[in-house]
Amino acid sequence: MKHFFFIFFAIVSCNIVAQTQYTQIFDDNYKTLEIKAKTSAYSYPVLNINEMNFPLTISFDELSHNTKNLTYAVKHCNADWTIDNLSRFEYIEGVDYASIEDYETSINTYVEYTHYWFQFPSEYMYPTVTGNFLIQVYEDSDPEKIILQTRCYVYDSQASIVANIRSNTNIDLIGKHQQVDFDVYTNRLKLFDPTSDIKVVLRQNGRTDNEISSIKPTALYADKISFTNNKDCIFEAGNEYHTLDISNKYIKDFEVGDIKFIDEIFHVEMLNALPRNEKYEFYTDANGKFIVNLQRNYENDQTEADYFWVHFFIPTEAPAFDGRFFVVGDFNSQLLNSDSEMIYDSKLNGYRASFLLKQGGYNYLYLFRKKGETKGTCEPFEGSFWQTSNEYEIFVYYRTPQNHFDQLVGYKLLNN
Repeated sequence: MKHFFFIFFAIVSCNIVAQTQYTQIFDDNYKTLEIKAKTSAYSYPVLNINEMNFPLTISFDELSHNTKNLTYAVKHCNADWTIDNLSRFEYIEGVDYASIEDYETSINTYVEYTHYWFQFPSEYMYPTVTGNFLIQVYEDSDPEKIILQTRCYVYDSQASIVANIRSNTNIDLIGKHQQVDFDVYTNRLKLFDPTSDIKVVLRQNGRTDNEISSIKPTALYADKISFTNNKDCIFEAGNEYHTLDISNKYIKDFEVGDIKFIDEIFHVEMLNALPRNEKYEFYTDANGKFIVNLQRNYENDQTEADYFWVHFFIPTEAPAFDGRFFVVGDFNSQLLNSDSEMIYDSKLNGYRASFLLKQGGYNYLYLFRKKGETKGTCEPFEGSFWQTSNEYEIFVYYRTPQNHFDQLVGYKLLNN
């Protein structure tokens, strides 16, 4: 019996360790997790290991003026974002963990909060290899009390990538999809078996639910691996993200129905969401991203912006029995989970969801996830159109029998 219990415990422990890690907040008292590069407020959390003079800034709020004892640590992950077996000494130069010492309390806001921030890399922690890095923040120096975590990537350019996006895909012509064609030039790498030594991940607008991995090449050459005309590299084109601007509490954005002050907090009632699946209309979006800002001249948006309750609503006579609706954007890491799910209200005849958001500009989409599936679709509500402007990221990982972890040897960001 003891032997059986040990085996069972070992299996369970392995399953826990092998879980895919996402950027997310685990404690409801923490909000507005941002990870930004100095070069752009709308950048992805990707660093070139040879250009570390532009570190990432990770910031977030805790909804009180009570200063917390917060620390952070960094873990190295496999290409699929499961934590690998590298020891800290193999991927980080510096300490095991570091305290978050920079913070400021909010000023003249109805919702009190403390704004925290730190940088990676820093003088305390410096990556020595490439790959996927998971930054975890926890309270009271207790690694078991993880309050939030975020992904970031460190790469070098051992493999160059030439890529393009087209709308005439192998599924349909001028329809609802987009296809990514690309070649990976590998002459700087020592490959034993290109089909197993190289792993490629494709991502659309930073989403993880519909990312594509385990892609097989369409052709192998002496100096490159080709992924052209590959059916595995086709995405639903989707639609442009909605834009919400709550940077000024006195001015209503065009999708806002009303702004009310109730019980010492502002409430934003969005206009009823209507389907957009009949006709494509272009307008500029930020592909899911958000930014904290105030329209008036404030000294510090991050500590003077207030929090609003924002209420979304999709009117419908009956609930959908074949799936669920979600409101997603970078403000909730575009994860399809209980935090982003819309709930059907039989009294109101529709789906509703509410989020506590900091003043600024937000992109969001209504996604539908069918029963039994893990990825969301813009159909049937938002529609899908080949003209949609999207951003695509290509990640190229390299691993050989002699090299026991996934190196990130190539990265490409492209848009149409």
